[in-house]
Amino acid sequence: MPAFFRVAGPQDPIYGIHHTNITDRLTRRNWKHKAIVRTDATGCLYLWIDRGSRYEGRRKIYAYLVHAHPSLPRERVKRYEANFPYLKDALRYVNGEDEGLIARETSHARPGDVPPPEQVAPYFVGFSRPRIFTPRG
Repeated sequence: MPAFFRVAGPQDPIYGIHHTNITDRLTRRNWKHKAIVRTDATGCLYLWIDRGSRYEGRRKIYAYLVHAHPSLPRERVKRYEANFPYLKDALRYVNGEDEGLIARETSHARPGDVPPPEQVAPYFVGFSRPRIFTPRG
């Protein structure tokens, strides 16, 4: 089931990671333009939410995807990414307010943990096919 996504918000790393796009907590009011930074045992994670939609007949179905981008290149970042059918669940997960992986393995980043913009690894994307999602339930 292909999911269609809106144009990437200003917090998406495809535009670069800017400290002005980082907040302490994602909410219903700021998730479209802000990201948060959390730390795990290996470094910082830049986390943001994106919304996709698809149609089942005439009914539009949404999914909220939590994306993770590491401050340093590493393989395990995908394990923190997740899909949710409701925004409230995605917000609880990304903020570490549920029993999910982010809550168990990461903590809020302190100001000194966030690398300066010039030390953030580049991020390249391709647009060869639509992303696929399966809502987590």
